[in-house]
Amino acid sequence: MRPGVDGHRAVVTLLLRHFGGAAVPWYSPDLYCDAFTPLMAAAVANRLEVAALLLQEAGAHAGALAAATNRYGQSAWQIAARKGCRQMMQLLATAAAA
Repeated sequence: MRPGVDGHRAVVTLLLRHFGGAAVPWYSPDLYCDAFTPLMAAAVANRLEVAALLLQEAGAHAGALAAATNRYGQSAWQIAARKGCRQMMQLLATAAAA
C-alpha cells in the first residue's frame, strides 16, 4: 500500500474502505511480497498518522499486525527502531501488547 509510505491519509482511508467492503484481509502479511505489510511501509516512512489509522482499522487484528514479521524476520517495530522513530515504536509496542 504505497500511500502509506507517502503519508496520504485520505488515500489510505479510501483503500481501507474498499478492502473492507470487499472483505479483503488487507492486514494479512500473506497478501504482500516478502510479507511487507502496509504498517511496515508506514514505519519505514515514519508516517505515524497512517500507522495509527491502519492499527485502528485492523481492529481485533491490530496486535497480530503490529507483531507480524516480514520475510527477513523484521516487525514494523524493528523497522521503526532501526530508523530511530521513537513515537512509532511506542505506538507499535502498545498495539502489539494489546
